[in-house]
Amino acid sequence: QQVEQIDPRNPEVHLLMAEAAIKSTVMPLGPDQLRVVVESPNYEQADKHIAKALELAPLDPNAHMWLGRLRYLQGRDGEAMQAYQRAGEIDPLHPSLDQNLGDLFFEAPDYSKAASFAESTRSGAGRWRGR
Repeated sequence: QQVEQIDPRNPEVHLLMAEAAIKSTVMPLGPDQLRVVVESPNYEQADKHIAKALELAPLDPNAHMWLGRLRYLQGRDGEAMQAYQRAGEIDPLHPSLDQNLGDLFFEAPDYSKAASFAESTRSGAGRWRGR
């Protein structure tokens, strides 16, 4: 929370806080390599920070990607797809887009689409084009 107090109007800070709330790992939070350990995911906090990031920067594809990832982890696949689609509209070559879509299609299960997105992730080709 100290990080948030330093620059509360910075959407990247909110995305980092959301990522920390979602993950249960040690992660860097800034150039000084500050690290936090999150014992278990806190989706409520993640949701709060993603909403704030989207309020501050509605055209930031990373904010939409994190919203999609959060919704995917919550089992809200339709909302995850909507968030990923919005991220893809903003940045069709976003480096995480194909991987996240592949995960979503794997859970659907639509293994053919999942495999196609996984292959484009490995090749770096970028399969997403507004689909």
